[in-house]
Amino acid sequence: MPKYIDIVDDLRDKIIHGDYKNLERIPDEKTLCKYYDASKLTIKKAVDILVREGLLAKKQGSGTYINPLSSLHPLLNVDDLTKPSSLTHSHEGHKATAKILEFDIIKANETIAKSLLIKVDDFVYKVYRVRYIDNLPNSIEEVYMPISVIHGLTKDNITNSIYDYIVNDLKLKPKSFHKYIYSRPCNSIEETELKINKTDPVTVVEQIAFLDNGVPYEYSLVSHNYKDFKYKTVVVL
Repeated sequence: MPKYIDIVDDLRDKIIHGDYKNLERIPDEKTLCKYYDASKLTIKKAVDILVREGLLAKKQGSGTYINPLSSLHPLLNVDDLTKPSSLTHSHEGHKATAKILEFDIIKANETIAKSLLIKVDDFVYKVYRVRYIDNLPNSIEEVYMPISVIHGLTKDNITNSIYDYIVNDLKLKPKSFHKYIYSRPCNSIEETELKINKTDPVTVVEQIAFLDNGVPYEYSLVSHNYKDFKYKTVVVL
């Protein structure tokens, strides 16, 4: 992984945890080069990424500052932008639970195999569950994970946070998430479990999740009640 990406992650983490306050100037280029043992070009790449994300702002002849909008504006809230793709973490302070509809080990079909970069008929976990926030239905998750990457998954794990199991127990590091979002008519299971009308649509997030070594560890389709669904991202040109 390029060094400037690690620097971006570390600087972003420092902003989130208040190491730099709003309107405070971050250390100058020379100081950052010494701290990260990196070249000026590497530091410039890292800082420029955070500027394009809207988290930092450059002032001609003055330096680089924390963008005050990053904590005040809902589209630039750094905490939301960097939370993991996990219902438990995206709803901190609320009770997240799950009802298991199906948990099995199956053979990957062509779609699953292509998404996870494995062979057809390789074994994967299939997790089908309803997620609740404060006892209210939030979403239905259909998740596939290769058993060659995610070991020892149990019903206890999927009743709670799969993400926490991957990070805390398996010591793996999720890194990136490729998402495709679309709407479609709800099916009978979604109508019943999400308590919506049969004429209502659902918003579906289809996702492939990767570890920091580039290995895909999850292919999932998550359906949401369209009334409750919100999604935020950063587009860098």
